[in-house]
Amino acid sequence: MTLNRYCVVLVGITVGLLALSPVTTAQRVTGRILTGAQVFEEEGCMILRVQFSIPMRYTSHFPEEAGDQIRIRVTPFALSNDDQAAVSSREAVRPPYDVEIPATDISYDGTSLEGPVLLVEFRRPLTYSVGQGSDFRSILIGVPGPERLSPCI
Repeated sequence: MTLNRYCVVLVGITVGLLALSPVTTAQRVTGRILTGAQVFEEEGCMILRVQFSIPMRYTSHFPEEAGDQIRIRVTPFALSNDDQAAVSSREAVRPPYDVEIPATDISYDGTSLEGPVLLVEFRRPLTYSVGQGSDFRSILIGVPGPERLSPCI
């Protein structure tokens, strides 16, 4: 066998062994649940949008209308196998800086006994309303401006 043929056979065997190795067949690392948070203004309200990487359904929140912290229960749906582990995790995103919505912490807890919870903490008590984003990948928290008489969400 010539040296060229020997090298080709050796490369073929090496590639074949790498294809069978556990490194190439391992499951992919699952992604994060929270992807970000933004503040925007809409119709006399400041809106905090917390975004998820997977579809989440808003279930409930407490306290109902005002406070310096909100516990928002969410329910994941339409999950892939890769998303299952991420749903049971804990993580946080950096809150956007905004004077009207002074969030200090935005975190997700998939290990809570009550089910997955989004926790948002503020520097001061606020009046707010909470609702589902139209894309089912976000939760909206609306803080009314001084001239707005109705809830934002």
